[in-house]
Amino acid sequence: AGQLVVNVEVSETDPAAEGYTLEVTNTTAHIKAASHRGVRYALETLRQLSAPTPAGTVVPTTVRIQDEPAYPYRGIMVDCARHFLPVSVLKRIIRGMAMAKLNTLHLHLTDTAAFPLEVPSRPEMAERGAYSPAETYSVADVADLVEYAALHAVNLIPEVDTPAHVSAGWEEGQLVCNENQWADRAVEPPSGQFNVANETI
Repeated sequence: AGQLVVNVEVSETDPAAEGYTLEVTNTTAHIKAASHRGVRYALETLRQLSAPTPAGTVVPTTVRIQDEPAYPYRGIMVDCARHFLPVSVLKRIIRGMAMAKLNTLHLHLTDTAAFPLEVPSRPEMAERGAYSPAETYSVADVADLVEYAALHAVNLIPEVDTPAHVSAGWEEGQLVCNENQWADRAVEPPSGQFNVANETI
């Protein structure tokens, strides 16, 4: 079986550019892009064009693709507050996103149900708000996820939900419309909102 040689030409003219050109001729693949994102998408397309066979992996010998996304924002939102997911699972999601050329992962980290995000200046938030001590995200976890996502051409957007949808982790005096107060004032038990009359907010 022969080998496929991949030549990559990156102009680095636009770090946010996601377009690429992929040409395959016999045993050589040529990739041109303006950023590493474009190169990654081209390599993903090349992988998707390949097919395993008993004799080895087969790649088309004549291909020319010029491609770029139709929409700049292509993402998903994962609710880690209501449904805690370990970092390993989030990384698997990122790998799946890269395969589908999705570029934005919105992590909904906190809500009324839980506050799993460790805040060094306020460690009691996660202590009170996480489902358990094992179900938290440290500063190192988030930094690791940001770096891992970047390697897969995915932007990570961490969200701390305020001033509404606050309950778990926050001090009782800082909130209104939570616990037993929600029934006549909100549609979600408990909704939880910041008490703007409290000077500590």
